[in-house]
Amino acid sequence: MKTNYYELQVYVPQKGYTTVFAYVGNRSNANRKFRSFIKDQFTLPSHVFRVRTFSNVHTAIAESPSRVTPFYP
Repeated sequence: MKTNYYELQVYVPQKGYTTVFAYVGNRSNANRKFRSFIKDQFTLPSHVFRVRTFSNVHTAIAESPSRVTPFYP
């Protein structure tokens, strides 16, 4: 399985997207960790989330994601 670097971001009005959780691993584990984190930390379902995927930590530092997708918990 391919290991990637994932960032879960939440939309904050007047600030844009802010990273609230990061994970290094495979996609299915990242989705599981993100859903668990959202369930524990966010009580209102009205937040807008997205996931930025990077092929490794070095591309994350360079801010060049390979994919940005909406995330629906």
